Amino acid sequence: MEKITCAILSNYPSVHTVRFSEEDPVFLSVMDRLREAIAALREKADSVHILVSPAAGTMLCAAEYILGLKSEDDGISLECVIPYEEVAKDWNEPMRERYFAVMEHCDEETLIDYEQEYDTDMRTARYMIDNADCLLVVHKGAREDAILAAIGSSVMQGKNCEILRA
Repeated sequence: MEKITCAILSNYPSVHTVRFSEEDPVFLSVMDRLREAIAALREKADSVHILVSPAAGTMLCAAEYILGLKSEDDGISLECVIPYEEVAKDWNEPMRERYFAVMEHCDEETLIDYEQEYDTDMRTARYMIDNADCLLVVHKGAREDAILAAIGSSVMQGKNCEILRA
């Protein structure tokens, strides 16, 4: 068996939009499929290193789930890929607290940029793709250049890309 590095990307609405709810049946279904995909990876490998950019919403929930798995299984590790230094500055307090709790317990932090730039999201996705063996993509179906580019790039690099449609 081996070590697998998996990046999780998403264009699912974040908590900053009126469309996001952690009780939404579609969101809950996506999270169930994400859990199943992570479990399948874990069955294939001695260890699974997961890259997540813990934006408020789907990816923060995914990071929290992975931390829960990590507490039960030392074959799982979490690397938080931070797009820019003050990414959580304008979030509401409960979301900021959740974000900093994830950051406190992850295995590794990677900072992409000190300030948000026009291409920060694309460079964040690029880092994650370049450092992953496979991708899990939570895709809402809307046109999202960074997500579509990520899918295309991973396919061109011959990486497995599983799309979890919301």
